[in-house]
Amino acid sequence: MRVLKGVGLFFLLFSSVQVLAFQPEQFQFNWDDISNQYQIRNYSIKDGLSINSANQIIHHTDGFIYVASNDGLVRFDGDRFVVFDTNSDPTMQSNRISWLESGGNDELW
Repeated sequence: MRVLKGVGLFFLLFSSVQVLAFQPEQFQFNWDDISNQYQIRNYSIKDGLSINSANQIIHHTDGFIYVASNDGLVRFDGDRFVVFDTNSDPTMQSNRISWLESGGNDELW
């Protein structure tokens, strides 16, 4: 039994040393690289959002970006926002959307 514990401890230490030995270099974040590759744009209520904060944002398999907010679900197609809330969809019980999940068959939870 003691031999098995020793072998297990040796394996654990050896695998830890290998993992530490093969760590990639630390990534250096640079805003200049990002701004040269991507267009950064901030959106607000003026652009069609229902509220200026988001609980979660996901890019769904249907191509839309969905925003979960305390003021409803917002769908963004790259040009305009469509708000789904208790006013636009009476089947919704609340405007408060805490999280989103992309399911199979293009479902949105």
